[in-house]
Amino acid sequence: MDADTRLAEAQAQIKLLRTGLNAAHEMSGHMHQVFGGWSECAPCEKANDECDGAFACDSYKTWQREYMAGLTARAELAVEQLGRLLADRDGEIAELRAAEPTLDDDQPGVTV
Repeated sequence: MDADTRLAEAQAQIKLLRTGLNAAHEMSGHMHQVFGGWSECAPCEKANDECDGAFACDSYKTWQREYMAGLTARAELAVEQLGRLLADRDGEIAELRAAEPTLDDDQPGVTV
């Protein structure tokens, strides 16, 4: 797998995790508002009354899917991939610097 592909995969996994975390926040805020009496959501109230999440509102179901996808994200692997990419690029930079001629007073056009 080339570096660009690994980078894209890492970014996708981290985005999946971030989306899952945001969904968890939205789910808890929604339920707090509904069950605290500050907002109404008939599907979620029905789901609560019947102890069946299948009747939750569409937004809540979407957040649940995003949250579960975030839980299964391979973010740790993505971070490791990014670390390897950075190490590889650091190595490449070090090689380029080592191969680059240094400027010293023996080279023409250099004034000290």
